[in-house]
Amino acid sequence: MKTTTTQEQIAQLAEKAESRKQLIEDVDEVVNELMQADNRLWGINREIAGYGTWKVSLWLNEYHFGSDLSKAIMGRHIVTHDEDKQFGISDFEDIVRDACQEYAYENF
Repeated sequence: MKTTTTQEQIAQLAEKAESRKQLIEDVDEVVNELMQADNRLWGINREIAGYGTWKVSLWLNEYHFGSDLSKAIMGRHIVTHDEDKQFGISDFEDIVRDACQEYAYENF
């Protein structure tokens, strides 16, 4: 059985949406589901970006999320000075939401 990627889910929502506003609302529901996703589908990368600064980014399973959408999300990051902060998926909710909405808006 073929698994539907998040990218394909957004395309299906776009076909059914009567307006861009409805599409964005539907995408928000998809993002809420993603925030509950199994942690084997995503991971957090952390690297030093400069003196006292850390760049924290999200790694996503391209098979589950779709190649284009994964690249759009993984291209974004959080910069922090707090080297002890432990990041979780919830810290990336706004980034994922923005990337998914932009993807839907630009492609459909």
